[in-house]
Amino acid sequence: MPLALGTRSIGNLRGGPASLYIAEGGTIASLSSYGETIDTPTLTTLLADFSLLGHLRQNPELKTTPVGVNKLDSVGTYFEVQHASEVEAILECVEVDNTLANLLLARAEAHTKTDFLWLRTQVIGDYISLLRNVPFTLGLAKPHSWEEIESLTIKVKGRTPNIHDYVGQKLITSPS
Repeated sequence: MPLALGTRSIGNLRGGPASLYIAEGGTIASLSSYGETIDTPTLTTLLADFSLLGHLRQNPELKTTPVGVNKLDSVGTYFEVQHASEVEAILECVEVDNTLANLLLARAEAHTKTDFLWLRTQVIGDYISLLRNVPFTLGLAKPHSWEEIESLTIKVKGRTPNIHDYVGQKLITSPS
């Protein structure tokens, strides 16, 4: 049986900066798979529960590392299986709303889990990416030059037995 390789064609590729949104942890329901879809009215409803934090300086660095454990099968063979995943992400945000920056700082200090969502456009065929229900640390950079721009560096690092509980992506589709 052939594998479906997705719907991302060159015509669907988007460039440019992405907007970064935040919400209370668990606002986005747990995904059942990495490549779920979301129609435009549902996306509009979802974004109403989020606040625009700012814009990403560059694509977020997102890395997942499998954490293995050894198993023994019935014929006596030892093998490694994926026991959990370590998720690491770095999101650098510029043009930050100060009120939300203060809120985010309070959430980081209180170890409050948060949902992060970023997207370039809300056009059909584009994607939204997300980190859901994650703890994070927060760094602030306020350089003393006009060439550099102040930014927040949000770092996520955690382990989960089900990677889709933390990391996700949805294809924007037309309403059916």
